[in-house]
Amino acid sequence: MLVVFECAIIHEPGALAAGKSGGVRLPTASETIHEKLKPLEASMKAREPVYVTGDTLTYDSKADVYTATGNAKAVERTTTLTADVITLYNRTQIHALGHVDLSDLDSDIVAKEGTLHLATEEVTLWNAKVYALNRSYYLTGSKLKRTLGQHYQAENALLTTCTCDSNKPDWSLTVKEMNLHVNGEMQGYSGDFDVLGHALIPLPFLEYNTDPNRHSGLLSPQFGYSGLRGAYLLQPYYFDLGPSQDATFAGDYESSARVGGLFEYRRTDGDNDYFQFTTSYYNESFRSESNRESDIVDPQIADPNIPINRWGIVGLMQEDLAPNLFAYGSATSSGDSRFFRQMNTPVLSSEYGWNTGTWQFTRNAVSSLGLMQEFNDSCLNLAGVWNQDLIQPQQFALKHCRALLGLDIKTLLMGSPILRTTVRR
Repeated sequence: MLVVFECAIIHEPGALAAGKSGGVRLPTASETIHEKLKPLEASMKAREPVYVTGDTLTYDSKADVYTATGNAKAVERTTTLTADVITLYNRTQIHALGHVDLSDLDSDIVAKEGTLHLATEEVTLWNAKVYALNRSYYLTGSKLKRTLGQHYQAENALLTTCTCDSNKPDWSLTVKEMNLHVNGEMQGYSGDFDVLGHALIPLPFLEYNTDPNRHSGLLSPQFGYSGLRGAYLLQPYYFDLGPSQDATFAGDYESSARVGGLFEYRRTDGDNDYFQFTTSYYNESFRSESNRESDIVDPQIADPNIPINRWGIVGLMQEDLAPNLFAYGSATSSGDSRFFRQMNTPVLSSEYGWNTGTWQFTRNAVSSLGLMQEFNDSCLNLAGVWNQDLIQPQQFALKHCRALLGLDIKTLLMGSPILRTTVRR
């Protein structure tokens, strides 16, 4: 059964009192109120009708109350409300009870109970959870009020970017009172920073930026405890430098091993035109000798010593120089042979194509630089490669001469030898 309700406020205009010919008078109080209500009247008249459906529908004519039960649904433009029971009072207010789901273009809200004022679009919900901005974060509250402009006021609230449906997300901000603007800022009072549902850091007052667009600010930290590294904390800060470039700095503290930081810069002008590098530095002056010895897995490598000051560099680049001609390069180097094996976070981004396990078991730190000219069915490559041996002495590292490599793709597919010209150093 389908029922359509259309709500509008209509005021009868009062006739203006006539004065003396050519006279001017002040408007009466009722006329002033009427003028103030004109924008609201226009807004209400322009509203789309509300469609209410349900398995059963009852109507109380004296109270002007409609009640839909069983698969109850109310739809107004892009807003859809579903619940076990939906009640419409005087065609101006909707009450929903049981498995409430309110969705629109900006958010999806689930709750146990809620009310919706059609004139003001103000929503009040109890035991609610808000999934906002393509589920980039969610907000919960024992009582939640939403007003125009996606503004939320919540009591006993929780906010997190961990979009799993677990009641104990990896991290969250819990506060007694919260004001939140979607695509804006959140302010909370009397709260905590929680990990797995346990309060870790008290926060009397806090602010959080809910804008999903890229902007400068703190990123999610990494923290924990290790028998070798002790208590550790990696806290990154992101810098938005423009539409095609950014930078990140991260402070890294490990109570039993080291303290230092990482800096990463990234620039991209397209899929085939980019430059990025990460550099890091650590000081291990407070590290105990027994801790150093326990971190040496293989004492037979060429350089078994762990220095006090340690550094590493990792980078990638590709640059279009002309049509079908581009330069490319990579850099991987460290101040000691064990750097990449022992650092928990040698880089800040995953674009380098190495996972944590690969970093810790790499045989060589490889750097390269080259030019590539592409033709219709072949290419010409001039390249140089340098290996930093992380196990044997450097004089035994595999050497690559500068080489000019001509590659005919059709010939290669037929299994014939590749034409190669080597330029000796």
